[in-house]
Amino acid sequence: MSWNYKEIKMRQRVLDKNSPFYKDDLENLKEMLKELGKESLSEKILSPLSFFTSKFAVIEDNLSHYRSLANLTNPILLKAFAVTKDYDVPELQKRLPKKNFEIKDYMEMIDEFAQTLPEPFKTEVRKYANESYFQISSTIDAEYNGITFIIHSPSYKPYYLIKKTKSIEIFVSMIHEIGHGIFLKNEKTELNLYKLLDEVEGYFFDYLALEFLKKKGLISQKDVLENDCFTDFVNSLYQYFAQALHLHLIFQKKGFVSTEEILKESFTYDLSVPLSQSYLEFVSALDFFENAKYAFSYLVNLDLQNISDLEKALYYLYKLRSDSSLEIHALLKKWQITFLEDNYASLKRVKREHIKMDKQEKI
Repeated sequence: MSWNYKEIKMRQRVLDKNSPFYKDDLENLKEMLKELGKESLSEKILSPLSFFTSKFAVIEDNLSHYRSLANLTNPILLKAFAVTKDYDVPELQKRLPKKNFEIKDYMEMIDEFAQTLPEPFKTEVRKYANESYFQISSTIDAEYNGITFIIHSPSYKPYYLIKKTKSIEIFVSMIHEIGHGIFLKNEKTELNLYKLLDEVEGYFFDYLALEFLKKKGLISQKDVLENDCFTDFVNSLYQYFAQALHLHLIFQKKGFVSTEEILKESFTYDLSVPLSQSYLEFVSALDFFENAKYAFSYLVNLDLQNISDLEKALYYLYKLRSDSSLEIHALLKKWQITFLEDNYASLKRVKREHIKMDKQEKI
């Protein structure tokens, strides 16, 4: 199974340079050609369209964006950090049971999964789970289980790159990326703060996929818990605050930021993580927005999970990802996303479940 190379070439020819999505579409086409082993053709086919783009601006040039982001996320993520900071997250083997690699089996399961969803999401899953949209690869970056590429011209189509494994994890990755495929179609805003919600549908569809597999008897509750993104969430929190501290010091216009200064700040904020020189260099080179996005999206996803009515939860998710008429605080409040209150009940529940599992593992 692979992407349709002829269609990719056709889409290159019809790219609309006036489209607000032109830059993204061009970059996505380049990545898709590379994955197909056609990178030698990338320059030949796409060079006439090429221009210099940088995914991440230098930190010093991005301080105003950092400040607006920090004003929103710091109070929320600090409370979440307070819930998790006294818990040492274990190293879990996040691997689902092995299954013989047969893509047609997964495609049939996706269709069965779609039947569990209310309309219009049932139809949307079936529409954007077309076999021709998938590329299964053993060479995908180990950091990801899947990536969604969006092409808007001449019509909207999502393409999915999925890491090939011998476990049923492939199914979860496929459902995760299909979630992105559906909701990126509905995304109507380019406001930076709204990008904090970019992973909500991925996390929520992970949850739905794991619950589906559990009901089919293919995985256990322990598997569900181990493959919840709680560990990744806690790591994102730590990395976010390490970056935020570093940025805070840069923002104070210091000419040189030493490891010792950052360690001093970290103790002030009770950030008990090993901030080695290599770790600081690593997190400072990343886009600080990424960790905030993953942590923030995970918290919103937990509240969606608490809504017992799946149709209502999916409707709220749709509104969160498509309504740009409200400021983000007001949007979350309107759709009953309650983690902005002080109790963080959803996060505490997941933490309790992990602690319980850890104790059982140690017996």
